[in-house]
Formats: sequence, structure tokens, C-alpha cells
Amino acid sequence: MKGVFCNERFIEKEIVMGIRLFGSSCKDVSHSSCKCAPSVRTEYVYVREDSRNPNPDRFSIKKTKQVGRFLVASIQYPNCKNFEGDKILVFENVTERDLRTLRSLDPHFCDSSGHISPTARFVPTQKGWQYALTFCENA
Repeated sequence: MKGVFCNERFIEKEIVMGIRLFGSSCKDVSHSSCKCAPSVRTEYVYVREDSRNPNPDRFSIKKTKQVGRFLVASIQYPNCKNFEGDKILVFENVTERDLRTLRSLDPHFCDSSGHISPTARFVPTQKGWQYALTFCENA
């Protein structure tokens, strides 16, 4: 095991090696019917429960809108204190179905291929939602 820092959060990488004999060797629960290669990297994000940062394992999707290749999503993180935990996130090449199958969703930007990361974030207001839609229509 080895770890890396990503957006001021510690992410632990677990490397799973082996030969796939029956079915998938993937241990990532967010992959429903995985065709992953025998070597799989799983990432874990650790957040203290008393943290003001959003806990990526505790979120609910309030609403979404697909705009071309972008998905605008209003997400609520119940433990987060700023803006009552509401976030407006924009994802590229992600569908609502992809988002709803996730068990963990970190709202911070990260260049990891191991999990979905937002392309942009906007203030969680009606005006922020409109800005996000405008961004997607013009990007």
C-alpha cells in the first residue's frame, strides 16, 4: 500500500493483484458489472467525522441536468457546514446513472483516474445553478 495527497485530503491506494479465474477481480463496489483488468487500484478517502469538510461517503443527489457532455448536479453533504452542505458540481462525460451508482463522491478537484472528479463547482444558489448551465452550454 502507498498513499498520496490529493486536494489536501489523504487518499490511500490499495493495489489488488491476481489472475482473474471466475468473473471480475474488481473490488470496487461502485462498478456494477466490471470488466476491469486483473490489476485493480482502489482508493479510500479518510475524513474525520467532526470535520467541516464534506464526507464523500455521505451525500444525496438533489437534482441533475444533462447538458451535452456535461452533467450539472446539486449534491447535499449532511455533515458539511458551509452553505448547509449544498454543492453544485459539473462533471464531464458522466451521466446521471453513473453518478447514482456511486457510493462515494468527493466534491474536491483531483486528477485521479480512480474516481469521478468534478470539472467545475458553483455557488449553491439559483444563480449558481444558472451559471453552471451557461458554462456547460458554452464550453
